[in-house]
Amino acid sequence: MTDAIMKRFLIFTVAFAGCVCVVAQDIEERTRVLDEVVVTPDATGRVNVIMGQVARRARENRAKINGFTARANAFLYSQDMDFIPDVMPGKVMFLIRMAARLTRHGALLNFALEQQKIDAQLYADIRYADGKVTFHNKRVVRSKPAMPKKVQEQLLRTASVNPYDVIYGDGSLLNAKNRERYDVSIQETIEEDGKTVRVLAFRNRNEKSKETILLHVVEGDWGIRHMAVKSRFGSQIMDCTDVGEGIYLPTFYALNPNPVSLGDFLAEARKRVAEEKKKPSRMTRKTLDRLEKVVNGERKYYPRVEVRCRLSYYKR
Repeated sequence: MTDAIMKRFLIFTVAFAGCVCVVAQDIEERTRVLDEVVVTPDATGRVNVIMGQVARRARENRAKINGFTARANAFLYSQDMDFIPDVMPGKVMFLIRMAARLTRHGALLNFALEQQKIDAQLYADIRYADGKVTFHNKRVVRSKPAMPKKVQEQLLRTASVNPYDVIYGDGSLLNAKNRERYDVSIQETIEEDGKTVRVLAFRNRNEKSKETILLHVVEGDWGIRHMAVKSRFGSQIMDCTDVGEGIYLPTFYALNPNPVSLGDFLAEARKRVAEEKKKPSRMTRKTLDRLEKVVNGERKYYPRVEVRCRLSYYKR
């Protein structure tokens, strides 16, 4: 997963200005090993050989997946999003809103920031043909509170991503040029379901990105079984399953972006509480009371938008 792919997913992040995950604790547990990336001598050459095999098999499998259909069920949940505009500096909110408008996610962002909680389910049939996908029966199954039509359209457009390309496309680490930005290692070799799995670790040389990537590659089949990414933008995981003929396709995906860290939010919240006590502004008493409880640790505050997606495949 390269910066290009991360930026693609960041569009979704900025649109909500929150965090996406299955359960944040679950993602943190499953990606914790990424903090232990150790680069060993001569690893780059061996990793390139393995990734070359994965790329070759991916090209072969792109034709084989023709005729497959995936049924995708995605679940979205948000919490405490309405608090963000009252606390974060105006210039930060301006940049977030501008990015949302430029990427045609303005209505989606505004809806998320207006609602204290959102609970929604999305559904789609994804059909593979000629190495590409088309979406059918794409719809919001339920939403609480009810989403305006424009918001639904933006959400469904954001979710229209080719699962195969996310993990095997030109923007992925299968592209040798994309791997040049990383120090690499073969972290370990394990056995899973009778298969030998090479665990490859990538660490971005740009320290500011704080990006580390873990790939589980099945030897022989040369498919990716698991991917985990951590960066300053958050975390994401993807699990893949052999759907037949050694073709590994994503069956579970979760994203936990973090454009506004909790630490930054709390720092700003403390400033706003102090400012409001000295010189009251337009902030309502109710909002100030909520904010004081967060700052004093009396109220748990976890601003996020969680999305999890499961996909099941069948041959037409």
